[in-house]
Amino acid sequence: MERSINVGICVSPDRIEIKNLGTQRGVGLCSGDTINTIAIDEVDKDYISFTGSGFSLDPRGFAIFPGSVCIQNTRVNAYLLIYVSRFGGIRTKRGSGTCPATCT
Repeated sequence: MERSINVGICVSPDRIEIKNLGTQRGVGLCSGDTINTIAIDEVDKDYISFTGSGFSLDPRGFAIFPGSVCIQNTRVNAYLLIYVSRFGGIRTKRGSGTCPATCT
């Protein structure tokens, strides 16, 4: 853990990027080097999108900044919401329609 990194999950409408935040806890979610990118294929951009605030985790899995990521598919009128709480607890919620505005 001494040499481990903090990780940020950065969300935009067509991609989710996993970022290496280094050992600093106060940096933004989208700063740092990209470790991995999950992008929507060009043919799927008409009906699949990502929303949410993003979140960051320390090497132990505790949330530095809690938040969410929501994947929406308008073709089948469904979404999958992933929410990370303050202590790194992960909840998921599936539903029909659009992504909820809040994560309660």
